[in-house]
Amino acid sequence: MIVRVTLAFALSANVLFITPVRADGLSWAAISVVVQGVKFLFEQSTPKEINVTATGYGSSEKDAVHNALVSAVAQASGVLVVSDITTETENVTKSIGLQYSSGSVKNYSVLGCSINERVECRIQAVVSTQALQSNIVKASSSDPVTHDLRTAYAQLRVARESLIQRYRLTEYYLERLRKYGIKTEVKSIKVVSSISGNETLEVVYQLSLEPALKKEILRFLEHLERDTNGRDTEGARKGGIDPLPVFIQWGPTGLRENRVFVNTYDQEYYRRFQELLTADIEIYVQELDLCERLPVKGSFMTLDWYGYERTLMVSRPVNGFEETERLTFVSGPCPKVRQPISVLIDDELLHREKEPSKPPSEQEIGQAPGSPYYLLVLLVLAVLLYWFRVGIANFCIAVAKLAVFLAVTFLIYRLVT
Repeated sequence: MIVRVTLAFALSANVLFITPVRADGLSWAAISVVVQGVKFLFEQSTPKEINVTATGYGSSEKDAVHNALVSAVAQASGVLVVSDITTETENVTKSIGLQYSSGSVKNYSVLGCSINERVECRIQAVVSTQALQSNIVKASSSDPVTHDLRTAYAQLRVARESLIQRYRLTEYYLERLRKYGIKTEVKSIKVVSSISGNETLEVVYQLSLEPALKKEILRFLEHLERDTNGRDTEGARKGGIDPLPVFIQWGPTGLRENRVFVNTYDQEYYRRFQELLTADIEIYVQELDLCERLPVKGSFMTLDWYGYERTLMVSRPVNGFEETERLTFVSGPCPKVRQPISVLIDDELLHREKEPSKPPSEQEIGQAPGSPYYLLVLLVLAVLLYWFRVGIANFCIAVAKLAVFLAVTFLIYRLVT
């Protein structure tokens, strides 16, 4: 579906993806590699590292961990593919994992192992895309092609493939955050008896985002903003092309920006981006075999900003919770459950909306309370009032003291953050 849509996308529009001038000293080259008909792309927007959570099986813990590493490298290879996804694609990425897992994995940690019919281990691995690029070149039967992105022709050739890669990376990162990055903290559990013959389990829990994974996703989103010239939406529209911007904010603006603007330039990419940000959060409660489907306001990236506390009420016959010593909450798509999907009825955040977030206009950005421009105007007014009140000599002394205070404050802030 992705490739069919992107094939219909005008190549001339994609030239906007690549900024005519680079001021950051980064490479202008994009490298494409073909392995058994499967094409990989490495360019500036390709992350230096890809974090992967993978599961492996084996007759021993060592074998299970090795197979998990192979799976991790195969996953990382898959998001760098810019040709059609076929059975052959999966075979190629598995082959790359088998041959080069030890050289491509920068580091890993074992999250846990269990034994059923065989050993199952889950790992967290960091895959180096630079090492992966070198190993994919080795696996290729032909030389890699280097595209000089300073030429319009090379930009046109790479633009469509760059769009496909951004689509897959966006899908990979946001799906990973939904599956592994939503934490649940149980605040209280109590059983309420009734004369009806049933008893009700009342569970209060809170959702938040796992800090390390959230930080990783934010780095990727900020990279996307730079690569797609996200701050210049109006400039892109003047070229006669709808940039289809996506606006993501995860906290109040002030000392930190806490928001990004990403131009998608493609209807399918825009739709999928919004879907990944605004879709309901699904939480599976293992011991109760129950699926919670929770709506979010604007974007699930705001979980830490707004907070999300949920009260779950489950009724069962008397003594129906005797064997429920603890509850395990798993985020991500719920498996098929015997219990009906829990309906959100008593949240503190019933006002949460399902509308996709809309980026503010350039005028709103400049005038929004808390924006740097708004604060700068207030500061200038305060300085002028103070100047006229105390005179130029006292004003200079006060400014010197203020400068020292701000410098010390900034140093402390940098050390803390």
